[in-house]
Amino acid sequence: MSSLDEIQLPEDALRLVLLYRRNAPPGEEITLREVIRVKKTVMPSDRLPLELDRPLSGFWYELRNAAGDVLYRRIIGNPIKNSIDLPAEKEPDHLVHYESIPDEKTFSILVPAFAEGTQLILFSSPLEPSARTSSVEPKWRISLPPQKKEEVHHGK
Repeated sequence: MSSLDEIQLPEDALRLVLLYRRNAPPGEEITLREVIRVKKTVMPSDRLPLELDRPLSGFWYELRNAAGDVLYRRIIGNPIKNSIDLPAEKEPDHLVHYESIPDEKTFSILVPAFAEGTQLILFSSPLEPSARTSSVEPKWRISLPPQKKEEVHHGK
């Protein structure tokens, strides 16, 4: 497939329910818990910034086929981190941003229900707040079960 812009999105989507566990072995921190087919058209695929002469930071996910072609990409805020803005102790007019990495967190993402979508890849900068601007790497690869209409899959 030549371009994400040329791919026709299906009218159905898959809600992928994922579980993050901080103390799991490296690469296995995120597991697929459930796949739910929903009637919903997802937003168009995102493109990565063109200035690739510098490292990218952030979080996104890609749905790929068995050949490794990207069928769909979505850039989102990191769903694993917890963050809150609170008034500063000495200056209540100013907010202080706090981030933490939970021991466990369940979150969901939407992908188009492409029959040929076999793998979800999640890209992330390191989770530690001090490394938020570090380069993105493909951190987690999750194989998706084959989908049939009206089918729901539950993880282990």
